[in-house]
Amino acid sequence: MKKIKILILLLFIANLSFAQNYLSLTYLKVPREKMSEFLGLHKEMVEAQEGENRLLNGHWVFAHRFAANYSLLVVQSFNDPSDIDKDQALSRQNSNKYASTLSEEENKAFKERRSSWLSMYLEGHYDEVRYRHESAGFRNENFDNTSSKVVVISWYNPSYANMKEFREIYEKQKISVEKELGNSEKIITTSHFSGRSPTFSSVMWYPSWEVFAKNEAALDEIQASGDNSNGGRMWEIAGDHWDEILVTVGHMNEGKFIIAK
Repeated sequence: MKKIKILILLLFIANLSFAQNYLSLTYLKVPREKMSEFLGLHKEMVEAQEGENRLLNGHWVFAHRFAANYSLLVVQSFNDPSDIDKDQALSRQNSNKYASTLSEEENKAFKERRSSWLSMYLEGHYDEVRYRHESAGFRNENFDNTSSKVVVISWYNPSYANMKEFREIYEKQKISVEKELGNSEKIITTSHFSGRSPTFSSVMWYPSWEVFAKNEAALDEIQASGDNSNGGRMWEIAGDHWDEILVTVGHMNEGKFIIAK
């Protein structure tokens, strides 16, 4: 019986790894007064780390606006969680290779800038890994990753015993409503894999603060009308909840870090 249970667990893990992609989240505490300097260095350093040997699928940077205690959020996407540490080694390898192509004077200056960037990156940071529910949420056809967005992360902490029910209600109660309203351009949901964050989160992209405010007003009207099917049960099993609001800063595209406009 014990062997059967272990086999079932291994099959579950294997299916989970196949069905999801993994998001490595790094929360940075870069001081506001050093933000411009840091982002300039970040662009230079992540471009120097690029190469065909890298294992990541995407790299995005967001700036915190309301709630939480960090200033920037760096998100990288991977097919497998074991790729995260491997990719870090490859990024260092590529950065050193790039430095070796520079003159002695340029090499020294580059390494000094890299040290300054790394110091700001690491000071006070913390990490977590989450996996994305690929079948949940939506993305509008006109979603433009290069333009600035308002991004809302909603955190919930349902128990794992209630997770399936919570996700089903959330899809019906929140995501379907957002899609019908037509203000959100993209929504994804994630679950905890490693680190200290809650068991469930949703991430919603809005094209502007004006559209975000319009959406909040529409949601208030829906709530006031009493059309809140399953809402009571969702909050009953949601656990701790809070929201964070960010804006997009930039993302990697074809080896270049593109600043959102």
